[in-house]
Amino acid sequence: MRAKIPTVKIVVINSDALTMKVTIPGTTSYKFKNLNQKINTAQWDKKAGLCKKGHKDCEAINRMIFDERTAIITEFEQDRDNGIVFTAQHIAHRLMGIYLDVVKDFYAFCDEQISIKNYSNESKRTYLTEVSKMKQHASHLSFADITYKWLQGYEHYMRSELLNHENTIWKSLKFLNTMLNAAIKVGGIIKENPMKDYDRGKYVQGIPVYIEWSEAQQFHDALKTKPITEYLKTIGYYCLLSYYSGLRFGDAVRFDYSKKVIEDTTGKRLLLYAQKNGEIVSIGFNKYINEVVEYVKGKPLKITNQEYNRAIKSLVSIAGITKVDISSHAFRHGFACRCAELGMSIDEVQKLLGHNKRSSTEIYFKIKNKRLDEAMKLWN
Repeated sequence: MRAKIPTVKIVVINSDALTMKVTIPGTTSYKFKNLNQKINTAQWDKKAGLCKKGHKDCEAINRMIFDERTAIITEFEQDRDNGIVFTAQHIAHRLMGIYLDVVKDFYAFCDEQISIKNYSNESKRTYLTEVSKMKQHASHLSFADITYKWLQGYEHYMRSELLNHENTIWKSLKFLNTMLNAAIKVGGIIKENPMKDYDRGKYVQGIPVYIEWSEAQQFHDALKTKPITEYLKTIGYYCLLSYYSGLRFGDAVRFDYSKKVIEDTTGKRLLLYAQKNGEIVSIGFNKYINEVVEYVKGKPLKITNQEYNRAIKSLVSIAGITKVDISSHAFRHGFACRCAELGMSIDEVQKLLGHNKRSSTEIYFKIKNKRLDEAMKLWN
């Protein structure tokens, strides 16, 4: 026996509002959809569910009623054939026209988009990590499941259980919003973004955690003198590669001497395309880079950012560095701060870091600024 589909009636409520009323099968509950048409009850045939002939727009209104009713019933019949359970939430979504393919797996869609879009390798890894995090909260997720209430639950999960920083939560919600907008562009899945009225907050630019020059030397000395496993020591030297060159984690751990080191009339240099934004980065060797590169040459790392950061926590502890929240980013931030401390210009540091935007580099010059430090010494 085939399952029943919801009952659809057209009614007039609040004296003049033409409305679709859909009753949930097996219950007395119902959902409404405003058809954005005014009609006086005296001109409405309640039994037939149609506008009376005396109304000047009778033919147009009745055609609209027929089209709306036929369209929603057709969708309900398709849902039934696809095994959809007619819950209140499902019917509400249908009436709002939020989605078309309610059984579409959101995670499968994300995987598909990540694989076909021209994202950098670093971005792809970041996005796949976001999908994995969502799966920890909800092992199965269709587009129909992503409601305002679900978004609140996911945000609460990130804040209360994962103890994510506000900026981390913002980035996760941004990824979710990006995928939902992609689904609208693809077509046939959703017509409207469920996050359009959801407050994602704002990204707060705080002071980045960075390694000071003295801490970098302390870290470097520990690698040479402390009893450390070869695995940890290799990771430590990759950290120093980031500190002395400014490379991002993704570019540093995939360092290939034969492909990324060139030698010209000025000496050796690192030359690569940054994975995150595709920018060309060209960094001349200094004596510190030369020592580190010689150590990591022929020792590629196959490691996730999370594993890398866990190793860093062990290494900074061994080195006796007490600063908290040190991650792979802290070494790159340290490079930028050291450049500012040495008196390099913002434009020079921007090119070394491979930043697209000048504003991304300016933050370091608010932390370290040789010219301002020299100016303050006039007080002495």
